[in-house]
Formats: sequence, C-alpha cells, structure tokens
Amino acid sequence: MIRIERITDRHLNALCELEEKLFDASSFPLSRRAFSYHIKGKGILLGAFEGETLAGYILVFMYTKSGRVYSLGVAPEFRRKGIASMLMERAQEIVMGRRKSTLRLEVRSDNLQARKLYNELGFVIEKTLPAYYPDGADGLKMVKTLS
Repeated sequence: MIRIERITDRHLNALCELEEKLFDASSFPLSRRAFSYHIKGKGILLGAFEGETLAGYILVFMYTKSGRVYSLGVAPEFRRKGIASMLMERAQEIVMGRRKSTLRLEVRSDNLQARKLYNELGFVIEKTLPAYYPDGADGLKMVKTLS
C-alpha cells in the first residue's frame, strides 16, 4: 500500500538516489544540497512510500497566489500505479489549504505521458515556451484553477 507523507532528512539518501535514477546531468537533477534546503523550506516536498521504499516524490514551490510544481518523479518500477496522481492530488490539497488559487507547472512539449496525466488532472495549457529546455525543446506552461 502506498502512503504519501512529507519528506524529512531521514529520506534524503533515498531521494537523491531516486533523482539520479530519473534525471541525467543534461536535465539538471536536483542536488543533495538543494533537496536538503527544500526539506527545511516553505515549499511542499512529499514522498510516496511503499513500506520504507521511496516510490516517487513531488516538490511544489509556494508563491503569493499559486503553487508551482517544480519537480515530480516516480521510480520506473512503480509507474502506472497511480502514484503521480496521488502525489499531485495531495500536493493540491495542501496548496488549496494555504489559500492559493492556482497550481502551475512546466512540462516538455514532447513528454506526452506527463501531458496526458496533467490533462486528466485538470491542467490546461496556458502558453508555449519556445526552446525552454537546455536541449532546445519547447515547454508548455500549464495551469489548474483550484476551487
């Protein structure tokens, strides 16, 4: 059974291992130092756990009127089990609880799997971001109005 909870310092090693598994150097993975900062920060850093195994995580920054999903990752062996949706839904509850009116994110235009998930969760494309990523790929800015 998957449970969603805040990530703490005791999860830092597992979080860094997962990040290295998910993102290569060209996609600018978050560093141990960055994760440590975010654990103590004002944003939202949640993990999806099966037992003691970290299956996925979400990092959301908080702004004046909105939350911004900065990073979302699920370990390959845990994909297609609804974990990304669970993480997004729990993060959304927290964002709404902090009286934010929208949740935003950026996604590669060629990441069809992520785009499908975000569409299913109620996000809509706000605008295209030409050559947004370091390799020149376009990005899409997506937004969801919270009620």
